[in-house]
Amino acid sequence: MGVQAAVSFKVLYDYGKQGGINPSGQLTQGRDGWLYGTTNGGWALAGTDPNVANGVAFKINPDGSGYKALHNFSARNEGFGPVAGITLGRDGNFYGATKNGGPNSSGTIFKMTPAGVTTVLYAFPSTPWYSEAIYPPIQAPDGNLYGTTRSGGRFSSGAVYRLNLATKVFTILHDFKGDLSEGYYPQAPLLWARDGNLYGTTYRGGINDVGTVFRINPNGTGYKVIYTFTNAKGTEPLGPLVQGNDGNFYGATLRGGTKLAGTLYKLTPQGALTSLRSFDNLNAFTLGSWPATGLVLGSDGNFYGATHLGGLRLPIANGCGVLFKTSAQGAYSMLRSMNQLVDGCFNESISPQSSLSLHTNGQFYGAATVGGASPMGQFNDAGTVFRLGNGLPAFIKPDTDAAKVGATIGLLGEFSGVTKVTFNGINASFTNVSSTFITAKVPANAKTGAIVVTKGTAQVKSLKNFVVLP
Repeated sequence: MGVQAAVSFKVLYDYGKQGGINPSGQLTQGRDGWLYGTTNGGWALAGTDPNVANGVAFKINPDGSGYKALHNFSARNEGFGPVAGITLGRDGNFYGATKNGGPNSSGTIFKMTPAGVTTVLYAFPSTPWYSEAIYPPIQAPDGNLYGTTRSGGRFSSGAVYRLNLATKVFTILHDFKGDLSEGYYPQAPLLWARDGNLYGTTYRGGINDVGTVFRINPNGTGYKVIYTFTNAKGTEPLGPLVQGNDGNFYGATLRGGTKLAGTLYKLTPQGALTSLRSFDNLNAFTLGSWPATGLVLGSDGNFYGATHLGGLRLPIANGCGVLFKTSAQGAYSMLRSMNQLVDGCFNESISPQSSLSLHTNGQFYGAATVGGASPMGQFNDAGTVFRLGNGLPAFIKPDTDAAKVGATIGLLGEFSGVTKVTFNGINASFTNVSSTFITAKVPANAKTGAIVVTKGTAQVKSLKNFVVLP
């Protein structure tokens, strides 16, 4: 274990008040190859009232150039606190949520164009209070948006919702009861899994009241807790789940485990959990502790993430957090110890934490919520956007994880000189839209498997198997 020689790290942008402060949530790759995200506070443009620091949406080139604040959120209109980033939709626009504000002061779901033009799609009502939608919704293969609220609902303990983009009809799929039987206070986004169900976590509830993993059908039926956390296996899951190519789910808990400082775990869809790592405070300086984010699947088959404590932070002893990788079997390596005064810091008090994002160029990008070199006070700097390289190969990313034969899907990546696109070996027709985005039609007789793009003698494939729906 230890720092690997191949690892590279670079701060791409250091925040001040203008242009936003405290970036949080996950960065999202657009069709143009740029990264898009949100900040928890700050304002976007010169001339904006500095007393109205409701957060901004921004974009930045993967090489760190061209940072631009696209939109300043209005508490009265779109709401404020877009704290967890935005999601790329299949139409090329971005979708997100604000946890407060808006017409009913309970938050909103919004659409934003790549140019920053923002439209409210749904304003959460004040009664019942479906509030604190802290993560952006995901778009499932059926085209609908699905998400969670951290609180509110019939029992004031959170809800799972669906928003039909075509009709703008909003539906509550499940109200968390607020008791130990099924979990409550979901604080992570949903995951559409290859079995067609939605999976998520709750921060509280379960027999031990330390969190659960649940499953629900997109039509709202079949809600089931598939795992209840215990102190020994980890407590308080905060970050999102990710599904590996083996079909299992991978994630992290903030606390608990046999060494009390958080865990990494593997979970089958049937609910069998395997502990991959228990963090401990004794080794936090070198290996990190309290992983407040989830895991991200790398193009090398390993998983990557961040801890919110541990590593180097001067003069604070408990550290700024570390960036790490783990194999599916639990082989762990610390890749970067975050330096507060340069790299930025992860900070549990600013929720949600920022998960890493893997660009199709094979490099990871992330946001440190505080810290950095901007002169705003030694222990309350405005945060950074950074890049982490570990020598991973480039890959192809479809804009949906599944579709039927005959459907046209979008592909993100680098497409100069493309000569062929295949779905699990079957040739597909494709259209070059730009050097960073093409469309392809799922061919007849295609089966679930990798999408492969041929460029001359080189081939680049999708990170995960693409699901061909019946």
